[in-house]
Amino acid sequence: MQKNQVIIVAAGRGSRMGIEVPKQFLLLGDKPVLLHSMEAFHEFNPDIKMVIVLPEDYMLEWENIRIKYNITIDHQVVPVASNRLAMVST
Repeated sequence: MQKNQVIIVAAGRGSRMGIEVPKQFLLLGDKPVLLHSMEAFHEFNPDIKMVIVLPEDYMLEWENIRIKYNITIDHQVVPVASNRLAMVST
């Protein structure tokens, strides 16, 4: 049984900020916000099971970011429905 697990819900789209790039992909310093979060959890425990929840239509964008920033932290990516409100109201 895995004792240390984390789910990082990075499913926002930045619409309330009025931006086209989702907040999790915005650069903070020299890397995306989501990568900062991943690194913090990885530093806490390199063996932590990490699940990243992303909008389904940003999966390719994440793959490009993963390659660009050479992200080697072990993680699983799970898609969320395109509209979280739709999920809640059903």
